[in-house]
Amino acid sequence: MVKRIQYDLNAAWDDPTERPANRRDASRAATHVPIKLAVRHAANARRMVGAAIADNLSTRGMYCRSKHTLTPGQPIEIYISLKEYPSEMGLPRSLTGSGHVVWVKPDGEKVLGAAVRFDEGFADDIHLAIFVEYLDSLAQATTPPPRHIYTPAPGSASDFPSKQHS
Repeated sequence: MVKRIQYDLNAAWDDPTERPANRRDASRAATHVPIKLAVRHAANARRMVGAAIADNLSTRGMYCRSKHTLTPGQPIEIYISLKEYPSEMGLPRSLTGSGHVVWVKPDGEKVLGAAVRFDEGFADDIHLAIFVEYLDSLAQATTPPPRHIYTPAPGSASDFPSKQHS
């Protein structure tokens, strides 16, 4: 006799590829991920590739810092190397996609910060969703608990230096 497991087909479940109704509700990884951006400038039809840092990455877009001259509405190509991440995750060696610059602001000397919205093909990539979820779990695991958890009560033995002198 085969035992059948019943699933509630109407139960809510967390699908990392489903887009939230509000893009601000998308899972975000607040971490510094080195990426490469490729842009084309109106004055120069050549494709320019340069390094950037994604500081806030989600499945819908990112905030990044770059020395590229970026303008709102400008299409860009994004390359994220995954060579340094665990191969057990089953991710490809890199992620490549496209997006558009939403807004820019100065972020230091000769650096622009830019909000980028990913184009549909990249935003729907299951590998991107898995990568963002992984980065988010890393960020949560490395965030120390609130300070009050470690703070000893005033006058307790743990207020004293742990090193004993004879």
